[in-house]
Amino acid sequence: MNECNILIYGDESYVKHAGVLCMSIALNATEKNNYNIYFCYTGKECDTSLAIIKRDLSKFKNISIRFIEITEHLNADIKSKSNKSYISENIYAKLYIFKQIPSKLNKILFLDSDTIALRDIYDLYNMDVSDVLLAARGESQTFVKYYGAEDKVNILGLSNMEQYFNSGVMLVNLEKWREEFVSERTIQFLVENGSDIYLHDQDGLNSIIQGNWMKLPHEWHPHPHSLNNIFTTGGLCAQLTDGDLARMKLAGLAHFLGREKPWRAGCKSPWKKEYLYYLSKTSFNQLFEDVKKIHHKENKTDLIKKVYFRMRHLNKLI
Repeated sequence: MNECNILIYGDESYVKHAGVLCMSIALNATEKNNYNIYFCYTGKECDTSLAIIKRDLSKFKNISIRFIEITEHLNADIKSKSNKSYISENIYAKLYIFKQIPSKLNKILFLDSDTIALRDIYDLYNMDVSDVLLAARGESQTFVKYYGAEDKVNILGLSNMEQYFNSGVMLVNLEKWREEFVSERTIQFLVENGSDIYLHDQDGLNSIIQGNWMKLPHEWHPHPHSLNNIFTTGGLCAQLTDGDLARMKLAGLAHFLGREKPWRAGCKSPWKKEYLYYLSKTSFNQLFEDVKKIHHKENKTDLIKKVYFRMRHLNKLI
């Protein structure tokens, strides 16, 4: 059996969504592989949700999940490193968790908790990263322009923004990661420079890794902005091109970036229905009902808007 090692972090705000991610991994898993999920979390408030996740996954024979509570050790380590208010527990935890997984592992797939799998992630895990620290997705030009490319290059010491990656999905070479003390050096960078950067753990990792990474195939971390013509200027779903549809069908993961989350009103992600589907397969029944109501209300609003704009267009033709 092939082994697929996955690392997830969740706090009380995201633990249920991390549970949806776990369910999506399980439902897309193939029998020839074993999937080992290392779920790091902070806060006793997570305990009830973790019990639900464990029960939901127990019916899958080739899915194992290990919960690692890091609050106590994390808080002690934070205090020993820095008293800087801008280095939050959540930021620090995403770096600290790499120190909590078994030393025997030489590779792991880190997934943000606002991600879902759309097909078997072993195909991603099986990529060769032996010559680099990690594989990830380069950031979009929209992001680069919004946050100021020149400032980032200067502060992070990059030669150009082509070297900058998104840390939400990372296939990590753990041997190199440990050899180069990536977690420790990134934390120290944040202690010294945290007040000058916006995306703390992501900026810190980019500064330390300095381009020693490779790009993931597009389908393993597609950016919604890379799909043409999804939204009209009025914010309505427009006709997808054949190219858009082809890329959406190939997508292996959906990462809900920024504030657009499928459990919040106003989300325009083309994969929010998939999130609702995987949520429906969990035992987070109240969350499912809440999100379903949001989607239903927005679908009715979109339909009304489409009819309105269609009628207005027809009136112009008359």
